Amino acid sequence: MKHPRPDKEEFRKVIFRKKIPSRVHFVELHIDAEVIRYFTRKWNRKWIEPCLAKDRKSQELVLANYIECWYRLGYDCLRFTSDFRFSG
Repeated sequence: MKHPRPDKEEFRKVIFRKKIPSRVHFVELHIDAEVIRYFTRKWNRKWIEPCLAKDRKSQELVLANYIECWYRLGYDCLRFTSDFRFSG
């Protein structure tokens, strides 16, 4: 998306049944690493395989890439599961 506008606050209120949604919220359960890698490189960002991110700086870059990808694709939330781990 050229100008993503995620609305995490409304999304949260909708999930907790505090508000009727003003629009359809864009949510995904999973995006494959290959897709995130493709967009990361397309946006001229440095890609590091999550399993190879050993130091804190590399791990922060991996997380920043995931966050940037979900944000730029227009999702209203980012889902991490307990199996998202860095090798250590």
